[in-house]
Amino acid sequence: MPTSIERSQGWGPIDRGGSVRTADARTADARGERARRRRQDAEQEYRDEVYRQWRAAEAATNGYMLNRTGLREGIDERSLFAGPESRVRKYASPELIEWFESHPRPTRVSWFGSAAARRAHLAGRRIG
Repeated sequence: MPTSIERSQGWGPIDRGGSVRTADARTADARGERARRRRQDAEQEYRDEVYRQWRAAEAATNGYMLNRTGLREGIDERSLFAGPESRVRKYASPELIEWFESHPRPTRVSWFGSAAARRAHLAGRRIG
């Protein structure tokens, strides 16, 4: 049986389906669940932003988003919006490259890296 000091530090019985959990363990579980939900929400927002940009670029380029190499190799144009920049240089059409110059791609680093990077992306700027 843990002492009162051990219990105050989070040491105590582990929940195996019963209700004998310390307050610290329940708080940690709740924090973990909130963090998981925030990550899921951020992932969904990122996917939505990539989709929104893909649709806008498709309209702006009249659907001409791949160069000959990209068409020949059967590249999915959506991969140019979330993949590495080298992929864009290799497979993007001149129209899409021009569109990216005024509409920065939503990279995972810009989206998940920091709040400043995300605000910069949403404002249409690059940082760093």
